[in-house]
Amino acid sequence: MITPESGRTCVYARTPCAHGREFNPTLGKCTLKIPHCKEGYILNSKLDLCIPLPGFHMPFIFLYAALIWTGLVLNKTSRENFERETVVSQLLVGYTCLQTITYFLLWFLSWPMGYEFVITFHLIGILVVLILNITAIVCVLLLVEDRPFLHWRDEHTTPSNIILTLTALFSFKSLRLYHCELFQRRYFTGAFSDKYRTLIRPIFIISMVSLLQSIPVMFIDCYTIY
Repeated sequence: MITPESGRTCVYARTPCAHGREFNPTLGKCTLKIPHCKEGYILNSKLDLCIPLPGFHMPFIFLYAALIWTGLVLNKTSRENFERETVVSQLLVGYTCLQTITYFLLWFLSWPMGYEFVITFHLIGILVVLILNITAIVCVLLLVEDRPFLHWRDEHTTPSNIILTLTALFSFKSLRLYHCELFQRRYFTGAFSDKYRTLIRPIFIISMVSLLQSIPVMFIDCYTIY
């Protein structure tokens, strides 16, 4: 009898399998010898690793958060006092922050799955998002000179720094807080000589670049679900 301690490996049809696995003729590869996982775990799609079962419906948390944010923004006062463009900017601020949080969450949940390339793609996606965030801050604050905006920032230093911190950590689209008049607060109502040149156009250009990064991550997530 060959034991694991002997240092020898049993083979089937010239296919070596590690200890605790056996060759499956149907699948043509090594699988767990006992395809049963302990309570709270299930075999992955490769049938070679036990992964945790979802403990709760994670996507619904973000859906509920998005609905709550939508309700806060689309109140009667906002619809009566703001233009449609301003209301859309208010909605996008919350949605994009949730998007970045889901990136980090998907990257964290990829580890128990054991899919190295999924982990790598999500990590690359997070790094690209952070780079785009810093790029947006540099474009708006350093490359575009808007004297009324710079003067407004000097008078509202603390709110401006908070907006920049949110932009760096979550999404470059958080720069919309400078002009979206959120909840009718004055520190969300910046002064601009040309708002489209200073803020809207840089955000739009970087959004197009971000779209190229989002598509591969979306396909990877669909593959993981499959």
